[in-house]
Amino acid sequence: LVFSGREGFAAHKMLGWIYILLPLAIVEILFLFKSAQTPGMKAYGIKLVFLPTGQKPPFTTIILRQILSKFTFLLFGWIVLFFRKDARNLHDLIVGTALVYENKES
Repeated sequence: LVFSGREGFAAHKMLGWIYILLPLAIVEILFLFKSAQTPGMKAYGIKLVFLPTGQKPPFTTIILRQILSKFTFLLFGWIVLFFRKDARNLHDLIVGTALVYENKES
């Protein structure tokens, strides 16, 4: 997609952001569904778990988490993590997920 420069992008800002954020969300959802980790999370030994089961979250929970993460981030929902010992974001609290360190057996 080409917006014909800065003026074209400015005229279609919302569409431009959708074209940027939608593919990102889809890729993140696919990584989280496959292994409960994005490449960055894997590099740091972190994975996403569904707290009621302690396992990988269901697909619908991952999708809802991704949607909520975009909105709660814009609405300063990320500030919640600074006031919680477990450092969970608002979207994680809503859908019942948490980021945890993987147990690596030596």
